[in-house]
Amino acid sequence: MHSLSTSTHGHTQTHMSLSHTTAPRPPARIQHELQPGTGDHGEFDQSNFDLHGPNVHPTQAAAQNAGTSSFAVTALFVEKLCKDFKLEAEQSTTLHTFSQLGGMDPNVSHFDLATRVFMLGIILSQSAELQRQARHKQLEGIDMKVLLQDLYIRLEDTFIFSKEQRANMRSIAQDVMYQHTRTTYKTMHVDVEKILRTHSINYSFNNVFGKPAREQQLVQELKKVCSSVRNAFRLDLVKSLFGKHTEPLSRFTFNSAMKYKQGGNGEGLDPKFMIHLAILRRFCIDHPEIAKAQLLTGSESDVDSELEEGNPTPRKRRKGTGGGRIPNGEDFWSRMDKFFADGIAARGRSLTAEPWKVWVYIVL
Repeated sequence: MHSLSTSTHGHTQTHMSLSHTTAPRPPARIQHELQPGTGDHGEFDQSNFDLHGPNVHPTQAAAQNAGTSSFAVTALFVEKLCKDFKLEAEQSTTLHTFSQLGGMDPNVSHFDLATRVFMLGIILSQSAELQRQARHKQLEGIDMKVLLQDLYIRLEDTFIFSKEQRANMRSIAQDVMYQHTRTTYKTMHVDVEKILRTHSINYSFNNVFGKPAREQQLVQELKKVCSSVRNAFRLDLVKSLFGKHTEPLSRFTFNSAMKYKQGGNGEGLDPKFMIHLAILRRFCIDHPEIAKAQLLTGSESDVDSELEEGNPTPRKRRKGTGGGRIPNGEDFWSRMDKFFADGIAARGRSLTAEPWKVWVYIVL
């Protein structure tokens, strides 16, 4: 240490003191850390270095992990991931295969392999979810198809004919009945059904034919419609011959054509219609008890027009002079069919043939 002093008036005063000292040595521990190359004995000490630090080579870290860590990517670990990610069987097999292949490389650590397996599991889970959604949509489509089929079957029991279809049935039945060549009436519904089948689109019956249940329902409905048409025509025949509203043949021909024939009387009605009506009227005159009996009831189970229009409650039917139900085959139209069958056997099928003309001339 060096000192500088000055004297003034006999006094000595110290103005400044300069000192120079050597810096103290750090402790042995700090000195060791600052000089990692040598230890207390001049040797390399590995105890102060972390082998897991960033300065360690990955291969050395993998070897260290393999030797010291208890974690391993086992099949149980992969299976748990499969369940957690809800993988399908195909994706689960893929994940297990990936894990097994990754474990064959000794340079891949368990943690690295686990991370890669986890990432692949996430990707596969998305694929599995898409498969489930597609399968669910397919099942929904199948369920909907089955539901619609079941609904269709159930609706067959509640199928009803539209007003247009009922109107067409009645219109065709009336026209068929009024044909001047008509010699059978009890089975006229068969001819009506043939016309509807041939012209199903024009008459709006394309939703009926081709479906057996509806076709059977149509046959039953046509029987009722034809029975109702026959009943109405018989009533007109009787009224034109008996009671207060009788009509000559010519007038009855015109009025009945306007009511029953498609197109009405037209520009000129074929005389064959008048001849045919004359035969029907003659039968009524010769068999008044049959024509008048059970006029609105009988063995035909006739149906009023109100019921055909969709009203579930038909009008109360008026009863004729008969006291009971006429046996099948003895009703008016069954007897009419038999009359024509006998006449055809005796005079031929054509009502315009000479034998029929002679018979008509005699009876008129």
